Amino acid sequence: MPEARVVTDRIAFNAAISACEKGGQWQLALNLLSLMPEARVVPNEITYNAAICACSKGGQWQLALNLLSLMPADRVVPHDITYNVAISVCEKGGQWQLALHLLSLMPEARVVPDQISHNAAISACEKVSPNPNLYKTNFILSHSISKRRPVAAGTRFAEPDA
Repeated sequence: MPEARVVTDRIAFNAAISACEKGGQWQLALNLLSLMPEARVVPNEITYNAAICACSKGGQWQLALNLLSLMPADRVVPHDITYNVAISVCEKGGQWQLALHLLSLMPEARVVPDQISHNAAISACEKVSPNPNLYKTNFILSHSISKRRPVAAGTRFAEPDA
Protein backbone atom coordinates (compact mmCIF):
# COMPACT_ATOMS: atom_id res chain seq x y z
CA MET A 1 0.00 0.00 0.00
CA PRO A 2 1.48 3.38 -0.96
CA GLU A 3 2.45 5.72 1.84
CA ALA A 4 0.18 8.77 2.13
CA ARG A 5 1.86 12.16 2.51
CA VAL A 6 0.42 15.47 3.51
CA VAL A 7 1.69 18.37 1.48
CA THR A 8 2.42 21.28 3.76
CA ASP A 9 2.49 24.33 1.58
CA ARG A 10 1.58 27.92 2.30
CA ILE A 11 -2.04 27.37 1.28
CA ALA A 12 -2.38 24.50 3.76
CA PHE A 13 -0.78 26.52 6.56
CA ASN A 14 -2.93 29.56 5.78
CA ALA A 15 -6.09 27.45 5.78
CA ALA A 16 -5.13 25.81 9.08
CA ILE A 17 -4.23 29.12 10.76
CA SER A 18 -7.46 30.66 9.47
CA ALA A 19 -9.42 27.69 10.87
CA CYS A 20 -7.69 28.23 14.24
CA GLU A 21 -8.70 31.88 14.13
CA LYS A 22 -12.33 30.97 13.45
CA GLY A 23 -12.24 28.37 16.21
CA GLY A 24 -10.72 30.71 18.79
CA GLN A 25 -7.48 28.71 18.97
CA TRP A 26 -4.88 31.51 18.96
CA GLN A 27 -2.21 29.35 20.63
CA LEU A 28 -2.52 26.71 17.94
CA ALA A 29 -2.44 29.38 15.22
CA LEU A 30 0.83 30.73 16.61
CA ASN A 31 2.23 27.22 16.90
CA LEU A 32 1.45 26.57 13.24
CA LEU A 33 3.08 29.86 12.27
CA SER A 34 6.20 28.88 14.22
CA LEU A 35 6.36 25.53 12.35
CA MET A 36 6.45 27.13 8.91
CA PRO A 37 10.25 27.74 8.74
CA GLU A 38 10.93 24.11 9.68
CA ALA A 39 8.62 23.06 6.83
CA ARG A 40 10.46 25.49 4.54
CA VAL A 41 7.29 27.46 3.96
CA VAL A 42 7.45 31.25 3.92
CA PRO A 43 4.48 33.07 5.46
CA ASN A 44 2.75 35.81 3.49
CA GLU A 45 0.32 38.61 4.36
CA ILE A 46 -2.58 36.13 4.46
CA THR A 47 -0.69 34.00 6.98
CA TYR A 48 0.06 36.96 9.22
CA ASN A 49 -3.43 38.43 8.90
CA ALA A 50 -4.98 35.13 9.98
CA ALA A 51 -2.57 34.81 12.92
CA ILE A 52 -3.14 38.43 13.98
CA CYS A 53 -6.91 37.87 13.77
CA ALA A 54 -6.55 34.74 15.90
CA CYS A 55 -4.69 36.74 18.55
CA SER A 56 -7.31 39.46 18.32
CA LYS A 57 -10.15 37.03 18.95
CA GLY A 58 -8.18 35.62 21.87
CA GLY A 59 -7.71 39.07 23.40
CA GLN A 60 -3.95 38.86 22.87
CA TRP A 61 -3.20 42.40 21.66
CA GLN A 62 0.48 42.22 22.63
CA LEU A 63 1.03 39.08 20.56
CA ALA A 64 -0.91 40.54 17.63
CA LEU A 65 1.28 43.65 17.62
CA ASN A 66 4.38 41.51 17.94
CA LEU A 67 3.34 39.61 14.81
CA LEU A 68 2.89 42.91 12.99
CA SER A 69 6.43 43.90 13.97
CA LEU A 70 7.82 40.55 12.73
CA MET A 71 6.39 40.86 9.25
CA PRO A 72 9.32 42.83 7.73
CA ALA A 73 11.78 40.12 8.85
CA ASP A 74 9.85 37.69 6.63
CA ARG A 75 9.75 40.32 3.88
CA VAL A 76 6.00 40.56 4.23
CA VAL A 77 4.50 44.00 3.76
CA PRO A 78 1.51 44.83 5.97
CA HIS A 79 -1.43 46.28 4.06
CA ASP A 80 -4.64 48.02 5.00
CA ILE A 81 -6.35 44.86 6.28
CA THR A 82 -3.33 44.08 8.46
CA TYR A 83 -3.32 47.55 10.00
CA ASN A 84 -7.09 47.56 10.43
CA VAL A 85 -6.98 44.28 12.34
CA ALA A 86 -4.08 45.55 14.46
CA ILE A 87 -5.94 48.79 15.25
CA SER A 88 -9.04 46.78 16.14
CA VAL A 89 -7.07 44.50 18.46
CA CYS A 90 -5.76 47.63 20.22
CA GLU A 91 -9.35 48.83 20.56
CA LYS A 92 -10.41 45.51 22.10
CA GLY A 93 -7.44 45.67 24.48
CA GLY A 94 -8.19 49.24 25.57
CA GLN A 95 -4.95 50.47 23.99
CA TRP A 96 -6.18 53.69 22.38
CA GLN A 97 -2.71 55.27 22.23
CA LEU A 98 -1.35 52.29 20.29
CA ALA A 99 -4.39 52.36 18.00
CA LEU A 100 -3.71 56.00 17.15
CA HIS A 101 -0.01 55.29 16.76
CA LEU A 102 -0.70 52.50 14.26
CA LEU A 103 -3.05 54.77 12.36
CA SER A 104 -0.32 57.41 12.18
CA LEU A 105 2.19 54.84 10.87
CA MET A 106 0.04 53.80 7.94
CA PRO A 107 1.01 56.65 5.56
CA GLU A 108 4.72 56.04 6.29
CA ALA A 109 4.17 52.42 5.29
CA ARG A 110 2.47 53.63 2.10
CA VAL A 111 -0.85 52.29 3.31
CA VAL A 112 -3.85 54.57 3.00
CA PRO A 113 -6.07 54.56 6.09
CA ASP A 114 -9.69 53.89 5.16
CA GLN A 115 -13.01 54.27 6.94
CA ILE A 116 -12.43 51.02 8.84
CA SER A 117 -9.05 52.29 10.08
CA HIS A 118 -10.53 55.55 11.31
CA ASN A 119 -13.59 53.96 12.88
CA ALA A 120 -11.48 51.41 14.76
CA ALA A 121 -9.20 54.17 16.09
CA ILE A 122 -12.18 56.30 17.14
CA SER A 123 -13.78 53.28 18.82
CA ALA A 124 -10.55 52.65 20.73
CA CYS A 125 -10.68 56.21 22.04
CA GLU A 126 -14.36 55.99 22.90
CA LYS A 127 -13.88 52.93 25.07
CA VAL A 128 -11.62 54.73 27.54
CA SER A 129 -13.09 58.20 27.60
CA PRO A 130 -15.80 59.53 29.89
CA ASN A 131 -16.50 61.96 27.03
CA PRO A 132 -16.00 60.05 23.77
CA ASN A 133 -16.97 63.06 21.67
CA LEU A 134 -13.96 64.91 23.02
CA TYR A 135 -11.69 62.14 21.73
CA LYS A 136 -13.44 62.20 18.37
CA THR A 137 -12.85 65.94 18.17
CA ASN A 138 -9.17 65.61 19.05
CA PHE A 139 -8.77 62.71 16.66
CA ILE A 140 -10.38 64.54 13.74
CA LEU A 141 -8.39 67.70 14.40
CA SER A 142 -5.04 65.97 14.90
CA HIS A 143 -5.52 63.79 11.84
CA SER A 144 -6.57 66.76 9.71
CA ILE A 145 -3.65 68.86 10.93
CA SER A 146 -1.11 66.07 10.43
CA LYS A 147 -2.37 65.55 6.88
CA ARG A 148 -2.80 69.29 6.29
CA ARG A 149 -6.35 68.68 5.25
CA PRO A 150 -9.14 71.09 6.08
CA VAL A 151 -11.79 69.86 8.46
CA ALA A 152 -14.97 69.21 6.50
CA ALA A 153 -17.69 71.81 6.71
CA GLY A 154 -20.45 70.74 9.04
CA THR A 155 -18.16 68.65 11.25
CA ARG A 156 -19.67 68.73 14.73
CA PHE A 157 -17.34 69.09 17.67
CA ALA A 158 -18.04 68.35 21.31
CA GLU A 159 -17.82 71.00 23.94
CA PRO A 160 -15.20 70.13 26.58
CA ASP A 161 -16.54 69.43 30.03
CA ALA A 162 -16.44 72.62 32.07
